[in-house]
Amino acid sequence: MKRRSGSTLSVRPFVNSVLETPRWALSFHRRHVLAITALGLVAASERFFSRLFEDLPRLPLEALTMASRLALVAYVIHLALRKDPAVAFGRGEGSVPKRHPTTARAFLPYLAGQGVLLCAAMFVFDFLPEQVFARYVPAAHHPLYFGCLLALKNVTVIPFTLIWATGMARRQLLIAEPVLATPAAPARA
Repeated sequence: MKRRSGSTLSVRPFVNSVLETPRWALSFHRRHVLAITALGLVAASERFFSRLFEDLPRLPLEALTMASRLALVAYVIHLALRKDPAVAFGRGEGSVPKRHPTTARAFLPYLAGQGVLLCAAMFVFDFLPEQVFARYVPAAHHPLYFGCLLALKNVTVIPFTLIWATGMARRQLLIAEPVLATPAAPARA
């Protein structure tokens, strides 16, 4: 495969670049598995019991689920973007990421690769269990099957996807060029 400039396009560095974020997300998930699982259990128990008992109050339980997911996002952003010295995002240290057109153009193929991986993950973890495997479960057991499935996904797949999305932002911040903040010019009297 040739580029316009005549240089050869290498697939291996691109694939490694695309796989870097899911690898980081998996590593992050492993390092913080207790806190992530605890936050996921709130949503998992709500999803499980709401499938088994349809007379439960929906609005307060949905609010609790949303609060636990927001807490998870805040936790991941805090650790992955604010506490990571390689990123130093929002720390007031005088450096902010600068967006160059070349950085944005380089990010688009990476983002397309992430989209392909996320679509594949959605197929495996969403479509197959809910549309294909569910056909083999007797109708009388559907509430239990979907309750267990949603509980499992709320502890594993959903937190991992949130971490993965944060990892994409983290990668963009890591490859952006730091620009030293210029001090404000003194006011002239």
